[in-house]
Amino acid sequence: MKMTTVSGVLLGLFLWSSTCLAQSYSLQQLTDNDSSDFLPEILESGQVIWLNQPPPLQYEGETDLYYWDGTAVHPLFSGLGWDETLNRIRTSGSYAVWDSNEVPLWDGASLTLLGDSGFPGGFPQVNESGQVVWSGYDGSDFEIFLWDGSAVRQLTDNEYDDQEPRINASGQVVWVGYDGNDNEIFLWDGSGIRKLTDNTSLDSRAVINAAGQAAWEGFDGNDTEIYFWNGSSVVQVTDNSFSDSFISDYGGPESPQISDGGDVLWLASGAEDQLYLWDGTSVMLLSENASDIDMNPSGQVAWAGAGPSGPGIYLWDGAATVRLHDTGTGDWPRINAGGQVVWTERDGSDYEIFLWDGSSVTQLTDNDYQDLSPQINDAGEIVWQGAVGGADHEIFLAGPSVDLDRDKDGILDAADNCPTVANPEQTDSNNDGYGDACIAPDVFLPGDLELGEGVVIGTGASISKGVHIGDGTVIGVQVDLSQGVRLGDDVVIGDRVSIDRNVSIADGVTIGEGSSIDQGVVIEANVVIGSRVEIDKGVRIESGAAVGDATLIDRDVEIGPNAVIGGNCLIGSESFIGAGFVVEDDTDLESGTRLELP
Repeated sequence: MKMTTVSGVLLGLFLWSSTCLAQSYSLQQLTDNDSSDFLPEILESGQVIWLNQPPPLQYEGETDLYYWDGTAVHPLFSGLGWDETLNRIRTSGSYAVWDSNEVPLWDGASLTLLGDSGFPGGFPQVNESGQVVWSGYDGSDFEIFLWDGSAVRQLTDNEYDDQEPRINASGQVVWVGYDGNDNEIFLWDGSGIRKLTDNTSLDSRAVINAAGQAAWEGFDGNDTEIYFWNGSSVVQVTDNSFSDSFISDYGGPESPQISDGGDVLWLASGAEDQLYLWDGTSVMLLSENASDIDMNPSGQVAWAGAGPSGPGIYLWDGAATVRLHDTGTGDWPRINAGGQVVWTERDGSDYEIFLWDGSSVTQLTDNDYQDLSPQINDAGEIVWQGAVGGADHEIFLAGPSVDLDRDKDGILDAADNCPTVANPEQTDSNNDGYGDACIAPDVFLPGDLELGEGVVIGTGASISKGVHIGDGTVIGVQVDLSQGVRLGDDVVIGDRVSIDRNVSIADGVTIGEGSSIDQGVVIEANVVIGSRVEIDKGVRIESGAAVGDATLIDRDVEIGPNAVIGGNCLIGSESFIGAGFVVEDDTDLESGTRLELP
């Protein structure tokens, strides 16, 4: 994160956004060799990782990995068997893992072989914090192992195979395990294991979101249906006469997929590859025939195939279906967190790379060879492989140029005093360097304030010394931030909220209007606090938890990850609410109460 020191010691350059890009991109060819470079992935740091084989590219035999660090290309890992490349490179944030008995973890600077801990395995998955989960052989069968950032933990120890693990941002894990009769779905919630299913049919392909909700395929006795874990119970999403299951070839889409809001997306091969979306209430048919799909954390969906206007590349933006391109030859759409979509499409003679930047389509390449397998990160950087001269494949990178105008007010970000809120007049009433549209002119900024890029602060807000405000944070009117308060990135603080000294609030937290938080409180990432909530000193609320409106939390309470506290509750001092536990509305808990899931 690039911070601006308000005292004027150092002014960081504005970061460009992925949501409203100008139509200008710089293209680079990262490799130029006689071997084949293919299936690249791009990290949020901008590093690029890909597979490499001697020519010609045969999709078999031994494979090596290389990476580009922003300046040069370096070898990363060698000697992968072809079967190990079938699971591809998996990335999250600035981390990458790939299938190998050594369970390699790349953090952008160093390589750690987690399998060297004595628990080799494969099919690893990584989250944005660098935690890794995999299915490893313990000498008798396959068990689930978790690298928590400091040590390897064996989550399961039984007499049957546990496989297909998936991990969310909070370190919760879901997987498929055989219980002696058939495959069931299991969940590690951070403190213990829950068996989500217990039936006589096969359950498979489980996925998990940031809130700890899960989705999977299950056989109901007639065909395969979609199921959903809402944090407390299992919901059968579909009940029809065809199979809601999709068996993908190498490189095909994962199905089902789940958004952080609980939307579930899947392809039903029993219904001619129809594409369905469940929004938590009802099932929608997005496409009569889709060949490739991708969903971002917000629930926006991109796909190639049929749509209401004929074949093409389509986007479900959360409210409506938009046809991005209409040639009918598009493939491999990928969507980032900002809703940008990249894909490959024939331009009449070969495949080229196309981008939807949120407002229009740009053709990024125009050459006489095949450009394939594009990927896009949340910063809008795009990587792909191109068969230059038809002899071998090389790696290419496209990034947006710096002449951006995110708020589309006609003033480029580099010169805009409020780059995230449209203000063509550039009014800065108090000459503090920040446009009134971003930081109200009556707000005093202390000299030692650490202020991120793209921050919005409403009128009447009071900010004390030693405060840190992260990128993209929005602070409402008449908010009071006392000394030493630390707000992470993308925090939303409602109107008339009071936050006392030395409170720490992590990335992505939302706090409703009229709430008050006493000194020393710690709130971890992606927590949602309702309106008019009172939180006493010493409270700790762990990642993904939620607190309803008008609830009072007394001192020294600990609320575990993904726990839910209803509205109008009273939580007595020194109470403990375990991971995933749900406290219903209008509940009063005496001091020292301890509630945990079985």
